[in-house]
Amino acid sequence: MTEPPANPAPAGAQDSGHKGQSYWRLVARQFVKNRLAVAALCVIIVLAFVASLAPFLAGDRPIYLHVEGETYWFANVRDIPELRRFDFQFWEPGPNDRAIRPIVPHDPLAIELTRRLQGPSANHWLGTDDRGRDVLSRIIWGSRISMTIGFIAVGISAIVGVVIGAFAGYYGGLVDGTAQRLIEIMLCFPPLILILALLAMLPDQNIYILMIVLGLLGWMGIARLVRGEFLKLRESDFAVAARATGLSDARIMFRHLLPNAISPVLVSATFGIAGAILMESALSFLGFGVPPPTPTWGEILSQSNRYINRPDGAWWLVTFPGVAIFVTVCAFNLVGEGLRDAIDPRMRQ
Repeated sequence: MTEPPANPAPAGAQDSGHKGQSYWRLVARQFVKNRLAVAALCVIIVLAFVASLAPFLAGDRPIYLHVEGETYWFANVRDIPELRRFDFQFWEPGPNDRAIRPIVPHDPLAIELTRRLQGPSANHWLGTDDRGRDVLSRIIWGSRISMTIGFIAVGISAIVGVVIGAFAGYYGGLVDGTAQRLIEIMLCFPPLILILALLAMLPDQNIYILMIVLGLLGWMGIARLVRGEFLKLRESDFAVAARATGLSDARIMFRHLLPNAISPVLVSATFGIAGAILMESALSFLGFGVPPPTPTWGEILSQSNRYINRPDGAWWLVTFPGVAIFVTVCAFNLVGEGLRDAIDPRMRQ
């Protein structure tokens, strides 16, 4: 992907609340004109709702339950001691019992070997995996993993990149040279190979470790963008005036300069989320991602390798998680391109 353009807002424009709001309204109006980007943003919003509402969309524990004369709400998200004796995977309500279950009434971790590797059916809409677990339920819960890793990993990258880029661009000289050499060294290593090497050396492997590793290896592009913006802004009139009033360097950098340099960072972060989701899926596919039985899109996809010689090829294990990854990555990339075009004054109509 091409790097996002520099922030076209005049120096100091975003120091003023009114002018800053006008700039972002202009960006929003330009973004709305890109129908493909707006549609992609709607897809991301839907994915965010699916991820946040996963316990209400997929799971065997009821949202509402009336059993033995007692009523229980939100048993799907609460541990209720009175209900621990029930095995909801096989429980069916009696004549006087009532229950409201999630739309997909299958727990993503529930193993049922009698139904392993079944294709899509009325009971399992997207089929089952090699342990009889419902694929649709695992895809819904896997969206939580993918979205969480994408946002938190990019959040870590943004923080590290902004800090390093800000110091390099503001101070220049030895600080800038050191930061530039560090960025060049990091860019010399293929990201996937470096991530695999780091994960192999770590004693524990979980979602938090994966997010931190992805975040610490993806900050270089953001650092370059922020450095370039700070090199332009540090000699602007409002920055000179801020120094003349005796403000600290930290306040000048992060209160006055950073708001004017943040627009291209947002665009880069959007592309970064797509890259982080794709990287997590690739690592899970290779067996280096989030350890099982945690449901992830890449882990579902990796199961198809073992059953490629079956007559049906277990095609549902390839198609549905693959579509989820493809749609999500494309949506974030389209939103990133829409933001880039909306910020670039040359693209405005």
